[in-house]
Amino acid sequence: MSIRGVLTRFALTYITLIFIVGFTLNYFGLSSSSGVNIGILLGTIFWVCSSFANKNRRYFNKSEKTRVVIGLITINMVIQAIFGAIALSESGHEVSGSVLLFSVAIIGAIHAVAIYFFVGFAKKTLIKQGIIES
Repeated sequence: MSIRGVLTRFALTYITLIFIVGFTLNYFGLSSSSGVNIGILLGTIFWVCSSFANKNRRYFNKSEKTRVVIGLITINMVIQAIFGAIALSESGHEVSGSVLLFSVAIIGAIHAVAIYFFVGFAKKTLIKQGIIES
């Protein structure tokens, strides 16, 4: 699996899960929280990192990890901006670029830290499971 494959798989899975979970929660009359979103994010990251390790029988080298982390953060921020704009427009309020930018920056910063650490955590977990060597 290539780095492009990891990023494509992440984007498609993350968007799909956000829709499925969002519709499911809405169907049952439950509200979605940021905890649900971060759970989807971390689960998707772990899955794509594990898939890379299983297919390639190794984990990312230093330059690959940098590209993956930057790619995951970028994809996440674009997805957050799109869903944020949709949420703001559906709320009946005028979509303000500065409000959207501020919220994406805050959420993006929190998610960026989570992404960075979780890519490393996935490696440690895979080593403990004996899937890859350190």
